[in-house]
Amino acid sequence: LDQVVGPERRDLKALRIVQVVKLLRVVLEVDLSWAAGPAFQSVVAAAITVTALTVGLETDIEWSGWPIIEQVLLLIFTFELAVRLKLAGCWMFVCGSGGFLGLIA
Repeated sequence: LDQVVGPERRDLKALRIVQVVKLLRVVLEVDLSWAAGPAFQSVVAAAITVTALTVGLETDIEWSGWPIIEQVLLLIFTFELAVRLKLAGCWMFVCGSGGFLGLIA
């Protein structure tokens, strides 16, 4: 693995995993009632808008920075999903109003 990826990149990946675990621990312990407010909704809406613009610009402009922007947006959406799962619970996404099982039935 060291020959393919290199020891430095492997260490960075391990560090990222540790950071994600720390973030998840914080999300599980903190009060997230602020996420139901309009400020959080606005941030998520802005991230969706930036994603749409990024997809459109990526098709026309070659730039080495696109993957970094995509990773930041992925982090934002992953955080949003984790917060919403914490607030509403897993069953809300499966059986709640408009949940997955509601779409099938």
